Amino acid sequence: MRILYYNPYYVVPSFPYYSMPYRQYPAVHPKKFMDSAMRTHALLADAQLLLNRISRSTAFAGQLMSAAQKSDSADVGRMLTGTGIQHIPRVFYTPDGLVLQFVQKAPGNQEPCCELRMKMRWS
Repeated sequence: MRILYYNPYYVVPSFPYYSMPYRQYPAVHPKKFMDSAMRTHALLADAQLLLNRISRSTAFAGQLMSAAQKSDSADVGRMLTGTGIQHIPRVFYTPDGLVLQFVQKAPGNQEPCCELRMKMRWS
């Protein structure tokens, strides 16, 4: 071992310089990515329909908020289905608000292709 300089607390050994090779990335095939983006449009349309209903109807917003605070999943599900949306979201309740998770699966595949998550606060 050869010492480059002397420091009583730290010794730097000399060693040959080694550089990491550049990483080889696979070829890009955007078909699946584009399909996922296309399917997300349907989720966005449902989310917009639901948001319009919540923002324009005080009665609906109050009933949804009340059912969510009580963790009444059946009532929340019934209310969401009644809005006319095609993709019923999974609903998560927090003390501060509501989280809606819209998921769409690709046809013939169990794995979701796209997901839209919305968080809305009430406190």
